[in-house]
Amino acid sequence: MCRLFSFLPRLRGLVLVFVLLHAATVGRAQNQETRGQETRYFEVSVDGTKAGTYQMIFQTQPDGTIKVSHQARVRYTSLAVFRYSYTFDGTEVWKNGQLQQWDCTANDNGTRYATTGRRDDKGFRVKVNDKERHVRPDFWLTTYCFTPEVQMWGEQHRLIEADTGKEMRSSLNFIAGEERVFAGRKAVCAHMRLRGSAHVDLWYDAQGRLAHQESVEDGHRMVLQLSVIER
Repeated sequence: MCRLFSFLPRLRGLVLVFVLLHAATVGRAQNQETRGQETRYFEVSVDGTKAGTYQMIFQTQPDGTIKVSHQARVRYTSLAVFRYSYTFDGTEVWKNGQLQQWDCTANDNGTRYATTGRRDDKGFRVKVNDKERHVRPDFWLTTYCFTPEVQMWGEQHRLIEADTGKEMRSSLNFIAGEERVFAGRKAVCAHMRLRGSAHVDLWYDAQGRLAHQESVEDGHRMVLQLSVIER
């Protein structure tokens, strides 16, 4: 009996994992099939201090093509010693659940980037500040606006930074279904964790929306919190 009762919580946990992942997959498909536009506004904080805003605009065309537009504005000062500013403007184009291209410009505390990616028969042509290379297509873009297509927990995943074009590797794990408050409501979200070159925790709701993100960059903790959804 003790063994049975000790097993039941783990069984419920596995069922919850299956339900959340299935819901996220269905939600992602619904997200890609929904016509019209949805804008998601995020509040950005650095080391616990409000530091800016970020928005994603999803526009779905009649043929199923999805255009995702991004705009981030971050400015942070700590004790008048550490000053940081970041701007990011970008677009992604998705078709049939696959990334087709992305374009962006960024200013990372004075360092400027202009980055593009185009799918072709060899993978992706990635150009960063006029330097071009080919990369394999099996990567996760670090805007994280959609959950990864392949979810192999504990294995290394290839990532590409949307703003710099840098290639990274990190292991991906499902942590738990966790209740979070975002955009004025409470819901259970799938908590995913990346560890390696990228140190990021992500929470997705049942519709596949990124609801919350926490990362550590250069020793500073950055948080994105979904605050408003407009349709």
